[in-house]
Amino acid sequence: MSNVKSNSKKGSLKSNSKKGSLNVNQLLKMTNEQLAEANLDNLNLDSLIKNRLDSRKKSETSKIDLYKGLKNKLYNDMNKKEKNSFRKNTRKMRNAFLDKFLRLKDANNNVGIKKEFKAFKTFYIERYYLNDYSINSICRANSDKETIIDINIVFSIFKSLKLK
Repeated sequence: MSNVKSNSKKGSLKSNSKKGSLNVNQLLKMTNEQLAEANLDNLNLDSLIKNRLDSRKKSETSKIDLYKGLKNKLYNDMNKKEKNSFRKNTRKMRNAFLDKFLRLKDANNNVGIKKEFKAFKTFYIERYYLNDYSINSICRANSDKETIIDINIVFSIFKSLKLK
């Protein structure tokens, strides 16, 4: 069993185990800052994906301006009601993509992941300002931990399949 230690001065993470892998419980105990900076290359993706599919929760993210808007109307030009609707719609679409990628990876369907990635990339570039496939490009630190973990897993899948 591995232990995650947090160095409060630097906020860095250390994985102490023979295998060097983290489990879901350790990820859930991390602060959002630690999750955003965590190196998830050593994760056991198969068990983590199964666990996340079983425990997906819907929750709201913050109302921080990280969105571009739509082709016909920029986010900053929208009124409050339009902004709320846009954010809600974007989160639903993002979470649907995350769920789909986790299910495809669970089924070892790399061809399906590559096909779905094209649609995700269009959505990602259209809706978000920052397009570097980092946690901060698609959610903020005050998002729920489950969403941050799911995004980290999906971006790790992209990295392992060399998708960009």
